[in-house]
Amino acid sequence: MAKSLRSKWKRKMKTIKRIRYGDKELTKLKDMCDKRDAKEKANTIGAEDKDIEMKVIGSVVAATDVDMKEPMTTRSSKSLLDEFGHYPQWMNQRQIKKHQNKRKVKRLKAKNTKSKRK
Repeated sequence: MAKSLRSKWKRKMKTIKRIRYGDKELTKLKDMCDKRDAKEKANTIGAEDKDIEMKVIGSVVAATDVDMKEPMTTRSSKSLLDEFGHYPQWMNQRQIKKHQNKRKVKRLKAKNTKSKRK
């Protein structure tokens, strides 16, 4: 469809840019992976040292280890509400309203069908 000189030139330049930026992106990704691997390697070395310290110290480390853990919150799979009535952090207000309306409609339908049966 695109047969004009201008569009041919633009397509040509886009492919050149795609190749050039693809190479740059690839090198960046490789650098990031190398850095991540180096961090993981450093963390595993530190973890071995921590195990040795825990064996020596014993119950003192166990007590602090329990305190540092985050409390587990229970979340309903149907309503997505946690025990405090909050929605997940990743849900925005528009999604919350939509979800609430769906739940409300289901509740009303269930209520109406029960009343019709009687």
